[in-house]
Amino acid sequence: MEFMLAAYVKELQLRGGACVPLFFIEEPESHMRPQLQRAFAEHLENFLENIQNKADAHAQVVLTSHSSHIANTTDFAKIRYAQRTPDGVVYKNLKDFAESNRENTTFIRKYLTLARCDLFFADKVVLVEGASERLLLPDMIAKRDKKGLFNSRTYKLPAQYYSIIEVGGAYAHLFVPLLEFLGIPSLVLTDIDSISGGAKGEKT
Repeated sequence: MEFMLAAYVKELQLRGGACVPLFFIEEPESHMRPQLQRAFAEHLENFLENIQNKADAHAQVVLTSHSSHIANTTDFAKIRYAQRTPDGVVYKNLKDFAESNRENTTFIRKYLTLARCDLFFADKVVLVEGASERLLLPDMIAKRDKKGLFNSRTYKLPAQYYSIIEVGGAYAHLFVPLLEFLGIPSLVLTDIDSISGGAKGEKT
């Protein structure tokens, strides 16, 4: 890919401009390990800046990906989220979310980069408070599946693409606007001590 991009820049320089300034790159992660996926996404940003300066061409890249590593490297405003629904495929521009949720976006962006979570690619999401819930929940789901408690569903929960994300007791609410924007079914599991003003000693 590096040689192909370099050859394209050279061709533009000889031609004096781009006739079709549009690249389509489909799922480059199929050829890359996780670290290289991040490096490629960062290199692509630098490439676009250089090509505009050197070849006077304003090229645009459409990159399709199922990689959380590439998604977490890309700025929110540049992500287009494709979601399959019973009525067809819905496309959502995360730039709209970033502009209407500026306070939450900075925190979520930093968290996704640190956590390497696969939020964008999950069919449903479970937000948990800490490491204990994150470690115990998969085992609890497996035990319930073994007892046949998911048999009433066409696609049982263990066969679905769900993501368990540890967000801490004080930050789950910051993810709610993003989950609503993306339209991902979600569940929040937190401790009762997160309730402020509750009476001590009472069971709920």
